[in-house]
Amino acid sequence: SLSTLGVALTCTITAAGAVWLFDLPWPTAMLIGALLSSTDAAAVFGIFQSRGVTLKQRVASTLEIESGTNDPMAVILTMTLTTALATGASLDMFSIGTDVLWQLVIGLVAGWIGGQAFIQLVRRIPLDFTFVPLLAAASAILVFSLTAKANASGFLAVYLMGYLIGNARLPQLVHILQVQDGLTWLGQILMFLILGLLVTPSQLMDNAALSLSVALILIFVARPLATLICLAPFSFPWREQVFISWVGLRGAVPIILALYPWLSGLEHQALYFDVAFFVVLISLLVQGWTMAPLARWLGLEVPPIPEPAQRVPLESLPSADPLEVWCFPIGTDSLALEHHWQE
Repeated sequence: SLSTLGVALTCTITAAGAVWLFDLPWPTAMLIGALLSSTDAAAVFGIFQSRGVTLKQRVASTLEIESGTNDPMAVILTMTLTTALATGASLDMFSIGTDVLWQLVIGLVAGWIGGQAFIQLVRRIPLDFTFVPLLAAASAILVFSLTAKANASGFLAVYLMGYLIGNARLPQLVHILQVQDGLTWLGQILMFLILGLLVTPSQLMDNAALSLSVALILIFVARPLATLICLAPFSFPWREQVFISWVGLRGAVPIILALYPWLSGLEHQALYFDVAFFVVLISLLVQGWTMAPLARWLGLEVPPIPEPAQRVPLESLPSADPLEVWCFPIGTDSLALEHHWQE
């Protein structure tokens, strides 16, 4: 609900505010709203981990699933609106809705097929453990490309594919995750390097009034209203609704999406990038610094669950399920302190 209807509502309410305050054309305002409509899971949980905050399971799961699955919806809206503006086509809501539905459905189907095919391939064909991570990366690229070729959401397809593989209890999963972590860091380094080369501080100030207004509408109006409407059928307590509406943190995704209008050569192409960059900075400063205190004030923090400091796979032992050795450090606050091994 939050990842589909919530994204659409956030986009529309933000666009309406920009049209009302600055008399922007509706297509331009809708594209700005689409760029800023997705939240960033990595930024949200990175802040919580750095502050040592553990949330209630229902709230944490809702935020994680929403942040992971709303990127494809934002990409679909951005691509559709960018194409309409670049070609001069009229914004027919029926055709846009049909296109969005096609991309979502085919993306889900392609992701499910790709995930199941990879799991069966790895289980049936004897492969060296060092080869499986490369096969996983290549399979993701293949599924993304084929799905995009069908004019569907490749992002949604590879997200679902990764979800299925991650929950399949494959003995090679530890190796896949290690390589994926390295590729993720490499991707982030390249991404922020490119963004740093594109941004011009003087241009940011030229659009500061519009950017600040859009950020305030997004944080205090669009996100709370969208959250209230989307969570209404699910009986969330008001404390959880308040927190979820506030933790609509914007990260790198809106800045990346703002490159699409730039690459498409739209009029005022720098405007989209500058607004997205400015809004992300405001979101990180205003919402990022207040998330942990707000979670404690609303009573949504729970004691952290002990996690192993290291996991070592036991690949040499034959077993239907993967076996691992978990290493836990025993500190001064550990429940295992001053107990013997046989206890």
